[in-house]
Amino acid sequence: MSGLNKIILLVGTSVVLDRFVKQFSIIYNVEFINYNFLNPYLAFLIFLLFSLLLFLVSKKHFFEKWFVTAFSLITVGFFSNLYDKVMYNGVIDYLYLPFGVVFNLSDVYIILGFFGIIRGLTKQGI
Repeated sequence: MSGLNKIILLVGTSVVLDRFVKQFSIIYNVEFINYNFLNPYLAFLIFLLFSLLLFLVSKKHFFEKWFVTAFSLITVGFFSNLYDKVMYNGVIDYLYLPFGVVFNLSDVYIILGFFGIIRGLTKQGI
């Protein structure tokens, strides 16, 4: 399996898993809908600016496997949360930590992607 196919498989699996868990949490009434999410247009603008910044900062790494994988995770997480905001007027969170933090799998994807980019850039000496 080529690198691009693996990334496509990762993105597809991530989207399906996230949407499945969110629907499961809605059906069994275990979700916490966070209404404090940004306006969808503002969130999309921030995402575009973030994408441009990443492209400019890591222009020579933009098509390397680690960068595409990390950026794909960020993109999947962002658009899944944006979908929730548009469809449900809030983001569906279903993971609760005892000290009051509530989040979802999309948030985990964003964080993993961010740390993947930081790790990749520091490994490359940037």
